[in-house]
Amino acid sequence: MTRKSIVNLPLARLLRLRRDKRGIAATEFGFIAPIFIMMLMGIFDQGYSMYIQSALQGAVQEGARQASLENTLWSDIQDRVNAQVRQVIPTSDPTTVISFTLDPAFYQNYNDIELPENFEDKERGAHLNGTYDGPEPYTDSNGNGRYDEGEPFTDTNSNNRYTLGETFTDSNGNGRRDAGEPYIDSMRDGVFDGVYQNDEWYVDRNGNNQWDEDVGIAGRGGAQDVVSIKASIIYNRIFPLWKFVGQPQQMELTATTYLRNQPFSAQAARVGVRKCATTC
Repeated sequence: MTRKSIVNLPLARLLRLRRDKRGIAATEFGFIAPIFIMMLMGIFDQGYSMYIQSALQGAVQEGARQASLENTLWSDIQDRVNAQVRQVIPTSDPTTVISFTLDPAFYQNYNDIELPENFEDKERGAHLNGTYDGPEPYTDSNGNGRYDEGEPFTDTNSNNRYTLGETFTDSNGNGRRDAGEPYIDSMRDGVFDGVYQNDEWYVDRNGNNQWDEDVGIAGRGGAQDVVSIKASIIYNRIFPLWKFVGQPQQMELTATTYLRNQPFSAQAARVGVRKCATTC
């Protein structure tokens, strides 16, 4: 073997290695496999959650039908719904934590479902408008330079009473504010925050002496009442995937249904509409 062939031997081997594509599929699969497996686990987990949601919804609807009958015990409904849902939960895993609760409520009719009680939304966050707001126009019948009870006036703000306007200093004594005379800039253009505050009155429709975001009453109700059954379940996901992507390992599902009770008697009378301040 010549000296030149010895020098070219490593180079030839490198060229053959460069052209050799054996095992490339295994290398590519090594990069793709983790992502592919995580996608499959996510699809299976979401499909399983949909299956549990369907079972939970069906169990709640059956519970509502049973609840609409007069001679059905509420404990029997809870046991039935609970048993149906637990059949599809992975209870074989000793680390699985299952929390199952029913939250019944009833309404007078379907229009009241999840309806908040009415309340007086007072103005909040008023600001100064930087201009003088004078009194409403009136007829100074006695010529004393001010409005007196009984004198005709124009009700510009439609509050059925005379509005005096902002206080000012009548420097020249002519009974009206002139340019340059000092005045007190009152709050104007208030806004409503859309949230019930303790100083606002409300209509207590469910008779519990407090304002509620839902006029429903806890319990099963009576004849012709619309019963709402809401069930929530919390369980551990079947794949230990979600903690690697920053998501909780536990899953919470909720199902709700509404059904009118059977007319086995007359519908019970409701508490009269009561306009309350902080309490009735």
